[in-house]
Amino acid sequence: MKHYIAKHDPNNPNIPSTSSEMQKQDDKSEEALSAESFPCEKCGRLFTSVRMLEGHKKIHRNETENRRFRCPHCKYSTNKSSCLRNHVAIHTNERPHQCSYCGKGFTEQSSLRKHVLTHTGEKPYTCDVCGKKFAQRAHLNIHMRIHNKEKPYRCPYCEKTFSYHNVLTRHLRTHTEERPYKCTHCSKSFKSSSSLQGHVIAKHTHKFPLRCTECGKGFIEFGNMQIHLRNTHNIAVYKLKEDHN
Repeated sequence: MKHYIAKHDPNNPNIPSTSSEMQKQDDKSEEALSAESFPCEKCGRLFTSVRMLEGHKKIHRNETENRRFRCPHCKYSTNKSSCLRNHVAIHTNERPHQCSYCGKGFTEQSSLRKHVLTHTGEKPYTCDVCGKKFAQRAHLNIHMRIHNKEKPYRCPYCEKTFSYHNVLTRHLRTHTEERPYKCTHCSKSFKSSSSLQGHVIAKHTHKFPLRCTECGKGFIEFGNMQIHLRNTHNIAVYKLKEDHN
């Protein structure tokens, strides 16, 4: 709640309004998006770290080699049974390594270790320019593009440039109207996974992560619930916060 009031509440006078300040916010948003995923150039699959992406690339290298253990679902092969188990989990969606904090599952132990840092708050990598800290070195390297003003990815339609390939990919959909995220409950499709998730919750499962404490109405985003509380029940977020203390 403190974050929302500080960054998004329209009544907060500290929210930046100049174009230069808004550009800085856009850069930060782009940075946040980039930290989420790294795309494989061969198959387009997204990964949460460079290390995971590099590990995935071995699958493509191994597709043409005949090794001891072969995947029953694709052309992948390996000489290590443990590598095959981790790979098959991609097809079966098996996630044997579970987080003790939130229960989220992972196919590999290394991925779980990185995830646990989001709970412990440990951030051993520090930016020398601004002092911002990161849990992974790869995220620090990505962050440095903000300071270096690097934007190597250019849109072929409008010439706009981006620091990150996955942000360019999302931008391209505004031109191509591509909607790769398809709903399994109906025929609708969407340009982003977040839009699909919102649709599935609102129209099909109704498993809203947030509920109004007054009437029980469900919400996907905290900002929308805050507006509902203010306009419908005349309750401001800071008042609601005090009532829960």
